[in-house]
Amino acid sequence: MKRKIPASIEFIGDHRDRIILNMKNLQPEDSGEIVEFFRENQDLTYFRVSELNPEILNQILDHLEKKAFSLKRVTKWHLFDINNMDAGLFGRLVSLMPNVESFIAFNCLLTPDHGKEISQLKSLEEIEIFGHPSGSGIGDTGADAIGQLENLKSLVLPNSGVGSQGAAFLSNLRQLGHLNISENRIEDEGLMAIAKNLKNLGYLDVRSANLGPESAQMIEAYLKKLLFLRISDNHLGNEGARIIGKMTKLSNLEIAKNDLGHEGVQGLCKLKNLVFLDIRDNRIGKEGAKLIAENFKKLVSLLIGNNDIGDEGITEISEKLKGLYYLDASSNNVGDKGAESIGRLKEMVHLRLQKNKIGDEGIKIIAQNLKKLYQLNLFDNAIRDAGAREIIDNLKELRVVVLDWNKISKSTMEKFEHLFPNISPEGLSVTRYRE
Repeated sequence: MKRKIPASIEFIGDHRDRIILNMKNLQPEDSGEIVEFFRENQDLTYFRVSELNPEILNQILDHLEKKAFSLKRVTKWHLFDINNMDAGLFGRLVSLMPNVESFIAFNCLLTPDHGKEISQLKSLEEIEIFGHPSGSGIGDTGADAIGQLENLKSLVLPNSGVGSQGAAFLSNLRQLGHLNISENRIEDEGLMAIAKNLKNLGYLDVRSANLGPESAQMIEAYLKKLLFLRISDNHLGNEGARIIGKMTKLSNLEIAKNDLGHEGVQGLCKLKNLVFLDIRDNRIGKEGAKLIAENFKKLVSLLIGNNDIGDEGITEISEKLKGLYYLDASSNNVGDKGAESIGRLKEMVHLRLQKNKIGDEGIKIIAQNLKKLYQLNLFDNAIRDAGAREIIDNLKELRVVVLDWNKISKSTMEKFEHLFPNISPEGLSVTRYRE
């Protein structure tokens, strides 16, 4: 008969081959039962470790190594919230799981030496290492090691201290179809190496990578299979937008915060297959909004916040892009007239209108017409009790609502908690108000 499952181990749903080991509250005397659990459960395919206790993990590994034991069937290994695992201990875990195909580390402090150990997992097809808040990461040295994993098909490596040299090392991964190297200063030189060598990419995320028009030129020239491009917060300007506008196969484009103006939008107008466009923070004005409305008929998701498009711009969009179900038009000087036009978007599910000038008349039209709304953000507008009651009376499908910093009384705000039982506490933000 199998022993009782240790309290620190949790099976994932009904899957008896997938476990989470939470070491936060483990004591040294608990290591024995953990070892026995592994001995009796050798069919594990998924292993997740969180809240590491290095002392106890060392004890567990000592026992397993003495018995020449390995978790050879584990193909998915994930780490969460681990800041205290040195590369030596990490390497011992790597040796324990030689056939891992997917490695994910979230909020973990990993260094270049950890990157070297990861490269010993020769079967890896997927790596996701999300940068640590400290700003540390695997750097160019770790990228050099990962660049040797010839079977890798997907790599997510944001905010990991990788520069242009590290990007060049990663360009050896010729089978990659998915690459996220955002928030790393790879610059035009690093992007050039990636574009020239990783021609199978269908997804590329190079946000906040200090790129200019030259990078746009490289992407357009070499990445002919690309469908998803995330290149926000760079320095493309109108010239870069004009070059990206030649990539007519793109379905998803994020090009926010690139100093485009409406001339930049003009350069993108040949992208007739776009279904998702993020063009926030580009000063495109109402002229740019009109160009979007006239040229991107397939859009279902549009993020156009902080572009000063006003009522006129949002009206153009609402009249011509009837298929939208996600719209972010925050910080755009939209008033009641613009809000009334949004009421025509009958398919709308997720609507973000924070920091505008919408009052009761505008929200009344939205509430009475957009019955499918699931998420609604009206932070910092001019809505009073009458507008809030329209939301309460009409939008029964809401699961997330944000109404902070409007002109709604405290007593009306309190009604939301009672009248929207399907909204979780996390999805309800109506606590800050103006009397």
